Amino acid sequence: MAELLDFTDGSAGMDLDSAILQARKSVQTGPQEVHDQAVHLNILADLLEHKYERTREPPILEELISVSRKVVEVAATSTSDEVRATAFGKLGLRLGQRFSRLGQLSDLEEAIDFSRRAAKHSSGTRRSTWLNNLSNRLAMRFDRIGAFEDLQEAVATSLQTIESIPADDPDMANWQGNYASRLSARHSFTGNMDDLEESLRLGLEAIKGSQNSPNKPKWLHNHGIDLGKKYLTTGTISYLNDAISFARQAVEATPETSPERTEWANSLSIQLRQRYIRIGATEDITEAITVLEEAIESTPADDPNQVILLNSLANCLGQKYSRSGAKDDLQKAISIARQAKRALPKEHPDRPAILNTFSSLLSARFSRRGGLRTIEDATNAAYEAVEWTEEGHPDRAKWLRTYGRQLAHKSEQYFQMVGENPQLTGDFAAIGEKAVARTNKIAHDCIDVAVDVTRQAIDSLTPEHSDISILKVDLGNRLNERSLLTGTSDDIQEACECFRFALYSPRASVKIRLSAGKQLLSIALKVYEAKAVFQIARYIVDLIPLLVPNSLRSEDKQHLLTDIEGIASLAAAVALDAGQKPLVAIRVLETGRAVLESSLRDLRTDLTVLEKKHPQLAQDFVHLRETLDRTACIEDPDATTNGSHISDERMDQRCVAEQKMTDLVREIRQQTEFENFLSPATESQLLLAASNGPIVMVNVSPLRCDALIILKDGFQLLELPKLHLADIIGYKHQRESMRTLEWLWDSLVEQVLDELGYTEPPPADKPSAWPCIWWIPTGQLVSFPIHAAGYHTEISGFQSTIDRVISSYSSSVKSLIHAQGHQLPVHTTGAISPRKIVLVSMEDTPGDLRNLQYAAQEVLVVDEICRSSSMNLTTVWPDPHRQSVFSALKDCFIFHFAGHGDVKKSNPLDSLILLKDWTTNPLTVETLIDTNLVSTPPFLAYLSACGTGQVRQAESLDEGMHLAGAFQLAGFRHVIGTLWEVNDRLCVDVASKTYAHLRGHGINDESVRAALHHTLRQLRHDWVQGQRDATREAGFGDAPLAESDDEWKGYNSEDSASSSSTSMSEDSEESEYSSEDYRAEEILLGMCNRKPARSLEDEEESDEDDDESWETESGESRVDDSGGIAVHSSLDVGPDVDQISKEEDGTVAVKRDIGSEGPPRHRRSPPQWIQYVHYGA
Repeated sequence: MAELLDFTDGSAGMDLDSAILQARKSVQTGPQEVHDQAVHLNILADLLEHKYERTREPPILEELISVSRKVVEVAATSTSDEVRATAFGKLGLRLGQRFSRLGQLSDLEEAIDFSRRAAKHSSGTRRSTWLNNLSNRLAMRFDRIGAFEDLQEAVATSLQTIESIPADDPDMANWQGNYASRLSARHSFTGNMDDLEESLRLGLEAIKGSQNSPNKPKWLHNHGIDLGKKYLTTGTISYLNDAISFARQAVEATPETSPERTEWANSLSIQLRQRYIRIGATEDITEAITVLEEAIESTPADDPNQVILLNSLANCLGQKYSRSGAKDDLQKAISIARQAKRALPKEHPDRPAILNTFSSLLSARFSRRGGLRTIEDATNAAYEAVEWTEEGHPDRAKWLRTYGRQLAHKSEQYFQMVGENPQLTGDFAAIGEKAVARTNKIAHDCIDVAVDVTRQAIDSLTPEHSDISILKVDLGNRLNERSLLTGTSDDIQEACECFRFALYSPRASVKIRLSAGKQLLSIALKVYEAKAVFQIARYIVDLIPLLVPNSLRSEDKQHLLTDIEGIASLAAAVALDAGQKPLVAIRVLETGRAVLESSLRDLRTDLTVLEKKHPQLAQDFVHLRETLDRTACIEDPDATTNGSHISDERMDQRCVAEQKMTDLVREIRQQTEFENFLSPATESQLLLAASNGPIVMVNVSPLRCDALIILKDGFQLLELPKLHLADIIGYKHQRESMRTLEWLWDSLVEQVLDELGYTEPPPADKPSAWPCIWWIPTGQLVSFPIHAAGYHTEISGFQSTIDRVISSYSSSVKSLIHAQGHQLPVHTTGAISPRKIVLVSMEDTPGDLRNLQYAAQEVLVVDEICRSSSMNLTTVWPDPHRQSVFSALKDCFIFHFAGHGDVKKSNPLDSLILLKDWTTNPLTVETLIDTNLVSTPPFLAYLSACGTGQVRQAESLDEGMHLAGAFQLAGFRHVIGTLWEVNDRLCVDVASKTYAHLRGHGINDESVRAALHHTLRQLRHDWVQGQRDATREAGFGDAPLAESDDEWKGYNSEDSASSSSTSMSEDSEESEYSSEDYRAEEILLGMCNRKPARSLEDEEESDEDDDESWETESGESRVDDSGGIAVHSSLDVGPDVDQISKEEDGTVAVKRDIGSEGPPRHRRSPPQWIQYVHYGA
């Protein structure tokens, strides 16, 4: 017996199982005297408790409770209140443990009863222990059934616990921690901030008072939860960052074998998920998933915490799916949620939360693929969560919100089922009409209930609650949806007010406020006057830069900005409609477009003046900039993971650095002469940007289209009544066609050039007199060749852009100001030291890619030209691997790349130029924009590859994150790129003529722009002349070169299709580059374009072949009634044409020898010179 007593004190040498066996024998064979029985039973109970704490085995807990009941029976005969109190208290504690495991309310009721009896029969410091246990049990019943009187009693009892002991009592820290937990729970129920503030204060006291206590991780964890609540209440991100920090400390301070570690890990994952929802950092959701997977792996399958962990993991995977759109993420999330639901005891307190998760994930699947059964199951699960939760419970509003969303989806599904009323006759007509009427009624009833339950959710919360704003957005959406069904104007009016509430809520996240603003802007013109709508629009646009803090990686910023594509253009149109001056609209566009680029440029701003006047502030800025750059690095060789410990805190560091940077910028702006530090461009800066030529911002929106012109002496508005967004979308897939170029001239360019007085080219004897224009297109217009607009087959009249002006492009005025602000780079140590041109050719690229037979020839031609003494250049040929090329870029003057480019539709930042190691170490847009060469800025990047100026993701057009833009952001002053695919052989001609011009006119800003312009103008002339020569040789004289009236199926048309599907892109069912027939046509016509023969991304399904062929089976191409000739070759007609003949209807047919390959595709090839563009100063 003495040895058993020693074991319970932790000093015995025997193992626990042996001690338990001996204790059981002692109980069975021990003395009959009551006191001795109590001793033996208590020893066995304590040993079993040790065993259960280690193993969590249910049979051990059952035996422990059984033995504890016997202890109570024996203690009932004792005359000692303390003996009875101890027996009551321990049984109450152990019943509470079984409730936590099995969720049976009867266990909790009994635990509370025994805890009360223990407190009643005890006194002194021992009473504080039983009062604390009673408080804990009451809090558990409140969590289960939501009775506020239980919480109130728990708070009062916990306060009694503290008041019953002296201030220096060793248990004081524990009792303070528990009291803080009760106050925190009451804050969640009532919203009383005093309770939360007191809980935060007491939580810190508990942490300080338990430095060497095993309870310290618990207080760290609880304090982190309180900080998370303060974040939700105030919207201040620093509280959430601190919450994550305390949660990490709790996990790291807890032994891996402790069952509490999984609870702390779950809390950490919740806080990380909250931050992901707030700011969108993928590291956060990735880490949350990792933390949960490790916790689940270390938790027994029958542990009650398992379903909670599974529910959290399903939530996190659902958030990951919302970002990735990957079907596997959603399927895994639903599978895990279903597993948690099935494993859930019917009476488990977390049942509503798990049902809510399951419902939300089914809703995501419905949004992906539809299906009545899916949305019915989602709605039923949401309804069950609401029904299971008592009114007044703090989480009930969340379940109501989900239920309202599912009802809205259900309404949508039933409404779509009705569609157009079926045209039935006879006996079926009446049946059909009844079915339609019933389905319509269900749709209307569902949306009515959705509105009602969302109102209930709002009414159940205080006006200051953190969820009010998102519920207001939900209500606004429900009302707007109902108005579309019913046409009720009152619903539109109320919806606007809901969106306004959320938009102007200081507690709501920027993401929620912008979501509300986007919805409001789409319907506000139906309710408010134009001036009021403009005020709303300007407020929305001013929020956009706040959406992408510098703590985020570029990829995360890019993703967030896809949600607000087009807002700035619509806001600018609203401003003009409200009578605002052009400068106001320009500022709106500058604030709400190219936001990612702007945020990166701000970090790389020139600090020369600041360093001279305020060196310490400049030093602090550099330090924070380096922290943000370093911790945001995609590839961090120093980053390590530490087993099950949470060691990846780079996101935490960036959040802290971001807050410090915000404070530092505010301090810098308080200094004299630095009031506009990192602010949008001033009026004088905008005017100065146009000192070398007009800047034309072409704003397109559903409301109106305009040219906003910046001149060196003022701003000008030119309305474009012929330009319409619908037409732009219609011509999008025919961008290279002659018809498109002519439409672009008629609807846009001619009006602009006439307005500016550019009606003809300068005299031939004054080549330096060519005017320059910088085009800044917006939205769907960014992918159109404005520089090539016009009637290129006309004999005279100069009806084209290229015949009147030199064109350059920029993503924003700020980008242009940045490029102009740097002096021409001088990479020399002496006056005559040569500058470096880096040459990279990739005629053979790993993978299933076409050989580019002219790429080597191109760089050899460039090398020969650049060796001229007048160029003062030395050529460098790095190994064509990423690291070698990267190293060469750091001190180069010119970079010339000839090879394949690949434009990604799913994520523009993954677009890349293909080097030898592109499959394992790609040189992507994201890699480039995270590179900073500004300290020694290179001069020119010449990217002779396909699509280097192209963005294929429709939601990212205004951000301009293409390869050419990435080289600009990295520090290149000029970039020559391409809008889509380019011809391999033609690339040699363009490069040789461009560099020859530079050799003859020097290397400077003007000569780069002029070199490309005159090269393309010469190629245009050659192209037109080649076609005319072919026409004359056929005996048709100078027949006009027009196109067919039939719809032209361009190379990039998503309507055109390949007969076989071999692409690897997940989104290539809409791919512009997946046609195997197009590849065959290129080979047939001697064309090898600088894009992959197929897309480098995965493909889910192939397109259908285009049935509307205007080409005959014999390979004959026809032209329209005007007699214009349509040809396939982009170079000239001669080598590819075998016969040109005139048909009976007066049209001209072009025939080719197609050999054994079969007929070429029915696509007329445009002039390929139009693909080349210039970006920069």
